[in-house]
Amino acid sequence: MLSSVILASLNDARAKARDTLRLQNIHQLETAFNMYANDNGGNFPTTGINAPACLGKASGVSCWKSSGGLVGNDTINSAFSKYIKIPQDPLSNRTSGGDSYLYLNNSQSQGVAVGCINQYQNTPMIVWMPDKSTTNNDSMCKGVGVYACCGSVNCASSDTGYCAYFLK
Repeated sequence: MLSSVILASLNDARAKARDTLRLQNIHQLETAFNMYANDNGGNFPTTGINAPACLGKASGVSCWKSSGGLVGNDTINSAFSKYIKIPQDPLSNRTSGGDSYLYLNNSQSQGVAVGCINQYQNTPMIVWMPDKSTTNNDSMCKGVGVYACCGSVNCASSDTGYCAYFLK
């Protein structure tokens, strides 16, 4: 019984560490996006396709598998190569959603941002999924900047729950 309590505590600690790493990664991505915007007349990049781009994945390589049709984008990856080595989600081996960070430009964010703060719809965003074993509310979506829990009331309840960082 003691070993099961210790194992549960260890798993919780690992999950919290992964969520902390995600928030650090989001901060690094935000810095890279702002550097890109500063070099490009204040504009964030467009994905060139009418879908979110899986950051760090090559064009044609799928991500968020249960969300259907999401793929990497070489144009976005190369645009950021001078600013950052795009970080991967700590659970990049997930078999469903949340296996990488997503980038949505202005027009894509409106349809995806259901449940997000209305004033930030039509704003570029980075989307990620918190560790399912640590979060049953939007607490891990909050950090530096503007975070919102989207898709479902419970960010970690299913593949439809995720977090978004709104770039501004």
